[in-house]
Amino acid sequence: MVNKNKSGLMAKRISLAPNGTLAKNPAAQMAAGTVETVTATLAELPAILAGLKSNEAIALGVCEQAPAEIVTEKALPQHPGAVARTKDFFRMPDGLALAYFDADTDAEPEQVLGAIAQAFPAFADAAKIVLRSSSSGIYRTGEDKPVAASKGLHIYATIRNGADFPRFGEALCKRLWLVGRGQVEPSEAGALLVRQSIDAATFSPERIVFEAAPILGAGLERRA
Repeated sequence: MVNKNKSGLMAKRISLAPNGTLAKNPAAQMAAGTVETVTATLAELPAILAGLKSNEAIALGVCEQAPAEIVTEKALPQHPGAVARTKDFFRMPDGLALAYFDADTDAEPEQVLGAIAQAFPAFADAAKIVLRSSSSGIYRTGEDKPVAASKGLHIYATIRNGADFPRFGEALCKRLWLVGRGQVEPSEAGALLVRQSIDAATFSPERIVFEAAPILGAGLERRA
């Protein structure tokens, strides 16, 4: 699915902070927009992602009503025929489907892929696409060293039964713990956060994946 936001950007804004570090404003939440279905092979996916505009993002699930208008769940009564970005309207497709794994880590791609394969050996030989996060590869104009180290990987593969992906994702996260790839980290507020090599919150059909190129401030450029 491709989601188009009517009310704002679906891409990060990145600028230079006064101390020389990167200041990142996350992509906007989607309260109003449209949704349409896009059918493609895994090999065709990179071109689709590269072509996303700054108000577009993707979701793994399908919407039976697409193409359709998206509004908030509260606004549905005032918009006949519209949908909300909830599980009531989005589901994982039956049969072959896109699988997505988000790794927010400083580790190299080979380390992350190896961790997943350790927990799920069949993953090692599966066709996959590995992309850096949209906020990676940011340089000061004219300089050869990135402002910050690349962090975050987006991994795409296919799964035989998309409807089973939420259960599979939960099981995979548990298996990562069993092979020593999990940890508990304190948040800034002092809460204890359960983490593993991949984000456990990305296996739901209505979740948005932000892949559009970031909006860069003065003096910055992005390189592959």
